[in-house]
Amino acid sequence: MRLSSARSEALAAFNEISTRLGASLDLDETLLAVARAATQVLEADIGAIFLPDAEGKLAVRGLYGERSRAWRDLHLNSRGLNARALGAGKVARVEDYVPIAEADLELASRRVILDEPIHSAMAVPVRRRGAGVGTIGVYRRVVAPFDIEDEYLLNLLSQQAGIALDNASAFAELESTRDRLQALIDTTDALWTQSSFEDVVKRVVDQAQRLLPGIACLVGVVRAAEGDRITFVAATPGMAASLQGSSHSFAQAPVVARALHEGKPIETSNFSKLSPLSSSMQAVLPVDTARVIPLGEALPDGRR
Repeated sequence: MRLSSARSEALAAFNEISTRLGASLDLDETLLAVARAATQVLEADIGAIFLPDAEGKLAVRGLYGERSRAWRDLHLNSRGLNARALGAGKVARVEDYVPIAEADLELASRRVILDEPIHSAMAVPVRRRGAGVGTIGVYRRVVAPFDIEDEYLLNLLSQQAGIALDNASAFAELESTRDRLQALIDTTDALWTQSSFEDVVKRVVDQAQRLLPGIACLVGVVRAAEGDRITFVAATPGMAASLQGSSHSFAQAPVVARALHEGKPIETSNFSKLSPLSSSMQAVLPVDTARVIPLGEALPDGRR
């Protein structure tokens, strides 16, 4: 009887989640729905989904039924139920978590387990494109172990969480592409307006940072009176900022000299050894790959 009831509830939950996946691209909203469905379908007290945070540690992203405030600061370590499920790539179950938490002072979820309290628990991996990226767990405040049927249902729900991750990733990629296209349009508009060279290069480095986060962009000119030196007139914030306004001989920038001489772009994966300038940038972020692009033609005042 319980089996039939659980399957009926599971079908209803899957229908709700599928509808939500098609109607919303809000990842947190969808993960909360999955955690709630897992709690209700498996007759648990708490449902939680753990995904990597910015530092790569597993943190709660979808949570339902909790009482303890300790959940909000919980970051899992390599110990415990969820770590075991993710590491082994399969279900992990505990009949009574409380005595384990009492004995293991290094368990990251120890406070949550004792606060709730959590007795019986089960977790399975959440996979994205076949690789385990997180876990979904269900927890009971009484000793009532989860069984194989529960495992089957939780695995189905974990697939829904994986689909939500794929949808969110696809949406983020579309947003990024749209931003890049808009940045290119903005830069082109600036080039066609009657802006000064200084205004244009400032726009170029601003858009370079927007298009390619994490890169350094420098714009340098060679003045007619100083044909063997390059002066950097614009730079992205961060690792290249210290070079803005500085002037250097071609001996310090051989890659730049070569690009100007040959009149074509040059790319190197050995920048740190080829250019002493890299030492000014290395303090913030190691620089090895660089692409130097010469201006198409000299400016009216002779700069190139």
